[in-house]
Formats: sequence, C-alpha cells, structure tokens
Amino acid sequence: MSIELTRRSIAGNASDLSTLTPENCKRVLELSAYFTIPALDPNHVTLALFSAMNLANKNKQSSSALGFANLLIEKGTSAKFKDQAKRIKATCERSPGDVVEVDFDPVATFDVCAASYTPIYSGDQSVACPFDGMKYQVKYKGTVCKVCGVCNIGSSASGVRFMV
Repeated sequence: MSIELTRRSIAGNASDLSTLTPENCKRVLELSAYFTIPALDPNHVTLALFSAMNLANKNKQSSSALGFANLLIEKGTSAKFKDQAKRIKATCERSPGDVVEVDFDPVATFDVCAASYTPIYSGDQSVACPFDGMKYQVKYKGTVCKVCGVCNIGSSASGVRFMV
C-alpha cells in the first residue's frame, strides 16, 4: 500500500501526468506498475491492474496499457473492468509503443525494495528484515526496517522460540 501512497504523493490525484517533470512522470508510471506485482486478494489485484491500465493509457503508454489490459482480462474479477480492458486492448494494439521508458518488466520475477520502491530481480543480492521478511537492496543493510520499525535490516535473529 505504501507504493500506492508514494505514487499519489508525487502525482497528487491527477491522472494526466503532462504537468509533471519527466523524472516524476516516469516514477509515477513505475510505481503504478509495481503495485500490480504483490500477491493480493483477487479483487484488489483487479483494482491495481485497472488503475495501472488507465494511468498508462491516459499517458500514451500503449505497450504498458496493453500488458495490464491482458492481465486484467485474464485475472480480473469484474465484468465491467474486463469490458473496459478489452476496449483499451483494441485501441493499444493499433498503435503500440510507450512515450516514457519505465523500469518495469512484467515477465521478470522480482521483489520491490521496501525503502526505495525499486525492483530487486531474482539473482540480485538483497537483505531482509528478520522480523517481517521485507526485502531491501544491500545498501540499506544496518538501517531500521521502514515497515515494522523494529529490527535492523540484514541482522540475524532467531525469532520467537516456544518450548513444548
């Protein structure tokens, strides 16, 4: 959820990103895409995909919108959203291409860093919070976890042990 809150703080509630700097526009599109990755309840995944698809479509990110539309048609739980996804898919297939190049690969396996909200691809080094398991890039090792605020990232911990 903090990924979406960060996206909203950068963009406000605007769906048209033309007033933002190119750097902020790129970041908002990336965060919107990253929010579709976590394992959520199917209804929430539908909303995340719908939001990312609409944002990409409104900002001339046809290839990205097409990818989100395909996922929404496949995984979506709402017939209304699926119908709109089919319309956007038909539009985007006629003129594919993205105006802004974003750092998002929908087929790659990755986790999102809990501090910087950037991808940590499988095979890349990462550290985790021993309390809640959130993944971080190696440069955050030794800092306090942004999610739980309890442990140092990357430190070893045995956890709670119960004797039965």
